[in-house]
Amino acid sequence: MKLITKHIQVGDKVELLRDELLDDNYSDHLKTKVARGTIMRVVAIAAKVRMIKGEGYDNKPYFLNLELPNNRNRVRTNYCNVKRT
Repeated sequence: MKLITKHIQVGDKVELLRDELLDDNYSDHLKTKVARGTIMRVVAIAAKVRMIKGEGYDNKPYFLNLELPNNRNRVRTNYCNVKRT
């Protein structure tokens, strides 16, 4: 039996709460756009280098690295932009 906690962990499925999520590519035409409501899998949790304030950012010292459904592309987001499914 799996223990269910409120904390998001590697392997969990999460739903995106924002209309779009942009990855770190510098060229706009290379950025990955993900629709709100997309279900993704957490593949890694990585430390933030610096903290940024504002909409879409939180005070947690870690990012979530997410894998898109049906492919291996990954995007990164803050905990406040997703909810566990």
